[in-house]
This record gives sequence, C-alpha cells and structure tokens, in this order.
Amino acid sequence: MKLRSNIYAPVFFGAILILVGFAPILSRWIGGLSQENFLIDIIVLFLVFLLPLAFYCRVRNLNLVAVTKVNFVSLRKIPLLLILSLIFAVGSAIFRYLGIFYLDSSFLDAPGMVTVSSAGNNDFLSLICCIFLPAVLEQTVFFGILMEEYRPYGTVWALFLSSLMFAMAHLSRENFVYYLFMGIVLAMLNIASDSIVPGVILHTGINYSHYYFRSSLIGYLTQAGKTPLLPYLLIAAFLVLIVLLFARLENIYRERAYDEMLQTRKEVLRKELERVRREKEAEENPKKYGFFSAFREILLSPTLLISFAVYFLLVFGIFF
Repeated sequence: MKLRSNIYAPVFFGAILILVGFAPILSRWIGGLSQENFLIDIIVLFLVFLLPLAFYCRVRNLNLVAVTKVNFVSLRKIPLLLILSLIFAVGSAIFRYLGIFYLDSSFLDAPGMVTVSSAGNNDFLSLICCIFLPAVLEQTVFFGILMEEYRPYGTVWALFLSSLMFAMAHLSRENFVYYLFMGIVLAMLNIASDSIVPGVILHTGINYSHYYFRSSLIGYLTQAGKTPLLPYLLIAAFLVLIVLLFARLENIYRERAYDEMLQTRKEVLRKELERVRREKEAEENPKKYGFFSAFREILLSPTLLISFAVYFLLVFGIFF
C-alpha cells in the first residue's frame, strides 16, 4: 500500500506552523474578550495545538493514545534516559556559553514555541500554562503524531524529521541549532523508551529551568566562563556522556537479543512470518524501504516543500 504520511503529515505541520506564527495575534484578539491571562493562554495553546491535532486524528482515523504511546517505562531503560537528559543539560550549557562569549545576545533568549504570559503572580497557574501544558502538547504533536507518521520510512527519518519540524516551529533563526539539538534528544528519548512520558518530563524540566533559573545560569556562566577551564570541562563532559550513551545502547541491543532468545517458538514464528510479509511487500514496492526512494518521497513531497516555504515566510517576517 502506498504511503501517504509524506503528504498528510506536512499539511498538519504547516497548519501548526501558521498557527504558531499567528499566535501573538490570536492572543491579542482573545485578550480583547477576556482579561484573565490564564484563560487566554489556555485558549491560545488549545487553538494552536489541540484543535489541529484533533482534526488530524479524525481525518487520519488515528487513536491518539495508542499513537503517542503513553506507556510505563522499563526500569532497565532508566540509565539511558538519565544519560540523554545529562547530554541535553551539558549541551545546553555549551550553547549558552557560546551565546555569551561568541554569538549575539539574542541567542540567549530561547523563546518558547508559543509565548504565554506568566498567568499573573500565581505560581501554580504559571506552572500549568507556561511549563507543563506546552511540554505535553509539543511532545504529543512532534514526537507523538509526526514521528509516528514517518516511522514507516525508518526510525532515522522519523527522528530527523520530527526534530527538524520541532526546531522550525519555534520560528527562531538564532536558536535553530539549539532547538534542533533539543529535538534530537527528545526524539531519542521517545525512541529509547517507546513512550512520550520521559520526553514530557524532560521537556517540563527544561521549561521550568528556563522560566525560573535562566538568568542565574547565564550569570554563573558569565562569571565562570572567564576562565579557560570551563569550556574544556563542558566539552569533556559532553564527550564522556556520548561514549556512555553508545555503550548503553550496545548493552540494550545485547539485552534485546538475549530476550529474543528466550521468546517462545510461537513468537519467533510470528516474527518470521512478519519478516516474510515485509520482504514480499518490499519486492512488490521496492521504493518503500529504499533510502533514495524515501528521500525523494519525503523531502520532495509538495506539501513538505510548501511547509518549508511557510516557515521561511514566517521567520523573515514576510507575513507581517
């Protein structure tokens, strides 16, 4: 059967992109109807993410809970998830350091995908609408629906495209590489855990630290970064974590291979029949699993090219 996610998924992403670009206008318009910051933020977030998400799932006949994989995480995977979280923390510090000493100061802003108010002086409301809710919605859209839509093309394509779309949706030229790095880590968390829950937890932690500790972190890096030791320590820590990541991935593959050896004959037979079925499908439609055919179907998809065009129009302010 011909894959259609390369057509439908970019349309969904393009809709999200346009709504993110016009979110400030939506916020001002809704603000004219209500003075409650919390209510305004909730409505804007739902209009930008939840409305197109519900419509897309309806059109594609997708089960949102099943697709996004809200699953419990195996305890064996906890070390890998911690390593990925530390990789992001150290990598983020490196990006901040570069922003302080080598790049433009706008690199330090790292705005959210949708700018929401602080919900007044209520810390609980701030925690909900500025920290937790954006993390849940963004994880669901990019590393739930969009990642799963591109899974038939292979895990690498799914990881790359969901991370790329996540970075693009922030509409920030200065921080594009930072958001791409963040997207890759969140995508890897999803793949490693087979659940969006660890990604939601890390994303919430990122939003929380940015909301409450960003100025303190920048102040510390500004002072400590004047000595030549800090950048070398950060780079060394990052490389050590990468080595630990690959070592842990190797252990996971070995554990998976051992688990497969312990499976029942019925399960082994089922997998063999599935493999034969896929090989038959590949013979009937060889471009379905080929790298260059996937490259052509995904990146030359007219709807994806239109989404890229919309991104550049929004980023360079041509719409406004």
